[in-house]
Amino acid sequence: MRKIIGTAHEVGTGLLERGPYYLFAALIIYGPFHYGLNTPAGQTFFTQVAYLAFFLFLWNSVIKEEWPKIPLLPLACFGLILIHGWWMAFNANSYYRWHEELVTIRILGAAPLPNLPGSYERFASTHAMAQITGLFGLILIFSNLPTHQKHRLLLILVLSITGCAFMGIAMKFSESLKELYWPLERYGRADVIKDVFAGFRYHAHAASLMVFGLCLAGGLWVHALATGTARREQSITGGTFFIILFGLVINTSRAGWVMALLALLALATLASYWSARTKSVTKTNALLIAITITLVTSIFVTVFAAERDRRAERIMKLTDDLGRRAPTHILNQMVKDTPILGFGPASFPYVFPKYQLRNAKPDQDSRFLNAAHHDYYQYFFEWGPLGTVAFLAILFTPFWFAVSSFYRLRWRGLMNPIPYAGLVACALTALHATKDFPLQILQLQLCYLLCWAATIDTRYIELPHASNNNEDSGGEERVAASAEG
Repeated sequence: MRKIIGTAHEVGTGLLERGPYYLFAALIIYGPFHYGLNTPAGQTFFTQVAYLAFFLFLWNSVIKEEWPKIPLLPLACFGLILIHGWWMAFNANSYYRWHEELVTIRILGAAPLPNLPGSYERFASTHAMAQITGLFGLILIFSNLPTHQKHRLLLILVLSITGCAFMGIAMKFSESLKELYWPLERYGRADVIKDVFAGFRYHAHAASLMVFGLCLAGGLWVHALATGTARREQSITGGTFFIILFGLVINTSRAGWVMALLALLALATLASYWSARTKSVTKTNALLIAITITLVTSIFVTVFAAERDRRAERIMKLTDDLGRRAPTHILNQMVKDTPILGFGPASFPYVFPKYQLRNAKPDQDSRFLNAAHHDYYQYFFEWGPLGTVAFLAILFTPFWFAVSSFYRLRWRGLMNPIPYAGLVACALTALHATKDFPLQILQLQLCYLLCWAATIDTRYIELPHASNNNEDSGGEERVAASAEG
């Protein structure tokens, strides 16, 4: 009997300690292949698994009597966003029907406190807040994982994105595979699925995902070579880097081409930095990467130029496309009417048609928009000035940590290639968000927050050995102290 009880105790302990990690890994693998978590079924599955992982993590923390670790600024912002969003969902006062009629109709009774702010769309806001809560729980788990498990999760994310890129490449060369994943009878018109890539109906979102993978693969590759990691990891990270890059080249997203080129330049700078900062054999490895990435950048430009006529035509149409996708004259009118707490999470598709109806222009603004094609506009509409400040504080926390490291540690806080690669990925996505809506997609939000956590939690990611650096061995202790601060 004691043996059975002991075995049950070991199984339960292992489930609590390793369960959140395995569930997190399963979500990372699942997301890119289930339409980027952009369907109700995928989002429901994500929230259920995320909540289960977070429950196991909290249960284990209570048993061990350990308070989860996370920097104070992000924790405060997370708390403000959750309180704000759940309040707006709880006190929602109306429901919009935007396909049939552009009027406000109240169903399921009035708001509990009708004189206080509340969301304009109760169901969408509740659904969005369930996802945001799950995301924050997963990032709290990631921030408290041991170093080797964090490294593995980032590697799993790169492998998952590589699989997505490989599937998109295969679809470009095999119409039968594309029809298997995107059946024409389901969507009705061929133009609807003309530019799909892998599991993403919108090719720009696939490009954003692959940019995350490209940056992380490059960072992990430089890290593996600079620290003398096993050749298997060096080969895996190097191979995934080129597969993802090829996927970006043949994808038709214009934003993806620009972001890929910027990512290559940033990674080449990273590798050059390592070749200058290190001595012994790691210098040769880092210099080799710098040369390789520079050559790849040249190849990328050459391939792009080979199809310059077709791609140039698409680039010339960019201004007109942006005008249709993001009618700023209507969005600017909405800014004036936005309440202090916003219209409510995920309420933009239900509020925008009313303003669109006032400014009807069949040649430009008649199409229905489910996103503002400008994430910062959309955050402002849905969360108001107060909530937007909290979101921006989270989005730009990695850049604050980078600036802080520059002044206090002369960039030694970013000597590890992995946080640097995460910072580059965050910067490119934040730039892309000014012309599109990558930060409204659940899969891309998860990728952003993973890179975000990898950037700000430098103390949890193993730094290269101090003996390989020109700096003194006290650098690591100062890095850890700065991260704790």
